[in-house]
Amino acid sequence: MLGKLIKLFIALSLAVPPSLGVGGYALAATAPFVPGDALFPIQNFAEQARVQLTWDGTTRTALLLDLAERRMRDLQTRSGSDYELEALIALDAATNDAFTALSKIPPERSAPLQSRMATLSVNTLNVMSRLKILPKTNPDLLAKAQNKMRQIGLAALGQGKPPSLAPIAGGSPSSPKNSTPTPTPNTSVDPRAVPFIGADASMHSFFPLNGKHTALDCSACHTSGTYKGTTKQCESCHANVKPANHYKGDCASCHNAADWKNVKFDHVLVGATTNCESCHTNRKPANHFAGACVNCHKDTTNWKNVKFDHTLAGATTNCESCHANRKPVNHYSGACALCHKGTTNWKNVKFDHALAGATTNCESCHSNRKPVNHYSGACVACHKDTTNWKNVKFDHAVAGATTNCESCHASRKPANHFAGACAACHKDTTNWKKVQFNHAVAGATTNCESCHANRKPANHYTGACALCHQDTGNWKNAKFNHAAAGATTNCESCHASRKPANHYAGACASCHQDTGNWKNAKFNHSSIGGTDCSSCHSNRKPANHYAGACNACHKDTGNWKNAKFSHSSIGGTDCSSCHASRKPANHYAGACNACHKDTGNWKNASFSHPQFNIRHEGTNGACANCHPNVSNYKQTDCVTCHQQRGEGPGSGKNEKKKDD
Repeated sequence: MLGKLIKLFIALSLAVPPSLGVGGYALAATAPFVPGDALFPIQNFAEQARVQLTWDGTTRTALLLDLAERRMRDLQTRSGSDYELEALIALDAATNDAFTALSKIPPERSAPLQSRMATLSVNTLNVMSRLKILPKTNPDLLAKAQNKMRQIGLAALGQGKPPSLAPIAGGSPSSPKNSTPTPTPNTSVDPRAVPFIGADASMHSFFPLNGKHTALDCSACHTSGTYKGTTKQCESCHANVKPANHYKGDCASCHNAADWKNVKFDHVLVGATTNCESCHTNRKPANHFAGACVNCHKDTTNWKNVKFDHTLAGATTNCESCHANRKPVNHYSGACALCHKGTTNWKNVKFDHALAGATTNCESCHSNRKPVNHYSGACVACHKDTTNWKNVKFDHAVAGATTNCESCHASRKPANHFAGACAACHKDTTNWKKVQFNHAVAGATTNCESCHANRKPANHYTGACALCHQDTGNWKNAKFNHAAAGATTNCESCHASRKPANHYAGACASCHQDTGNWKNAKFNHSSIGGTDCSSCHSNRKPANHYAGACNACHKDTGNWKNAKFSHSSIGGTDCSSCHASRKPANHYAGACNACHKDTGNWKNASFSHPQFNIRHEGTNGACANCHPNVSNYKQTDCVTCHQQRGEGPGSGKNEKKKDD
């Protein structure tokens, strides 16, 4: 059936060219079908026929690029369907045609078309990356198509070799195997945008009804019931929305009937490739370059994408003819090209002092940047690097300044500074902070106070400084030698203020044997011949402490906590004389040692019940069986137990008491 439709279309093309020409043009212009639709081959035939009727190579290439962009959108529409492969093959064929035509365009006319081809490559790769079926069913073919599209994009930009234009899959697009192709409605196109096919199309052969025109009533154009003779010029209806100074050419060369705001002005198509000023004079800035616009504006789709070629414009030497108003005050008066080598970036500048003949007399240009009190000698003595004036090295030897430092540095000398020669300490002329004071060289080896008296702390030792401060490079590195100072016995003469309250009143040396560390002290009780501990330690004796001699328990004088109380040593048996306050309420009133045999641990006690057998008649040692009032063990109850057993007075029983 499809073959018959194609043959019928070809036959009608030859038999009735005017009628089918309009229908085919409308079908090629609106493109309502996509690969996989039954009528897509007819649409594709009409699109190719339109291209073949275009003789100008540039215009034909632009049309082929339009078709390639249309196939890219078709691929996006078919993404996720069974027709991804057919849409990809159709896109590949359209891209091949467009690239082949582009390769035949002369370089001076191909720049805009190359830009479109490169953009098509980027956008197509983006669409391919979002396909859903081919990555699973035919990943190798998809990878091949992606690689080919990258090569086409690079070649369009002149950055790669021309790619192979062999089809990615042999043959022309066809329906998937084992599937019946069915037309898929294109919801983005109003059904009325599809023109009538056949004799009815001749009724509107002079003005195909497509795009937004299909949604109009006939009366919108054919007013007063008049049909014949209605003008087909766009301005007859749209003149009221045409801006002032609008392009005077054919509206259809830029606007399409689907959306008049979706406009694309093709300078090549309208023959506007050289004389830009015929349209754009009102947008030319003041003091603009007077040469031909195309020297800089190569991209007609974006006038801001501009590159000024000084060589092409013949502006390679006399920069001031254009840039004089941008020259700073006090700028170097020599030729601009001596410094500004890159004409694409005027900030990329390098001043060559040698080339400019400025190698010795620096002050002729830089005198206003010389600081106050600057060295008055020749600049080149220090500034060797003409590209960076901060990269400087002052050579005292070259400047002849090796001895009399004060001639330049007197203002930086601190108050109370050593009055001797600077060079005695400052050996490194590149770093004045790197200094070493040599007391021997300065002749200051004994009388330290002549310089350092103001740094001596209050109550400092009054003897000679050198007795302690042996290291003249670091005054904190000091060691006091009591023997050398003759201070070996009477410590209080110096340290009385540091003696704590209630300190031992004896000689310091009795405990402080180490004069290098007063905290390293040891008190020897035997050395003072004392036995009465309370003479010193009474204030540390707790309340209710044992009133006997301290050494009865405290044998270790080095650690008062290491004490042991021996009951036998005090000859006491009456525990309550000391421990009555710790005896619980209702405690057994007998002698303590009747139960507490272990004087080292009062909890280790054993109670004996000699007055009464605690296992009498099944009491089994449970105190509550005989002592019902647990708060007073002196109360006993024999009657209750025996009455429950039917014993006692009046019971009639005369049972002999048995004790187990």
